[in-house]
Amino acid sequence: QRAGYATGHFGKWHLNGLRGPGVPILKDDTHGPGKVGFDVWLSVTNFFERDPLLSRMGKFEEHQGDSSEVVVDEALKFIGEQVQA
Repeated sequence: QRAGYATGHFGKWHLNGLRGPGVPILKDDTHGPGKVGFDVWLSVTNFFERDPLLSRMGKFEEHQGDSSEVVVDEALKFIGEQVQA
């Protein structure tokens, strides 16, 4: 980040989870992506499949479709936004 990079995490976050596996990550999770330095994150603590409930920087969002496709699409949007910045 000090070199001008934007950082993002998209997908499963296996480092902690205040609410247990397979749930969105709370904003105040002390070991969540936001607390370890990611600028943007769309994550869940563990396994998810179809129509995932994910956490975008602590705000829960319902998504439609295969979770892998949802995460990749969102990551590509983030990358595209950074190219334009």
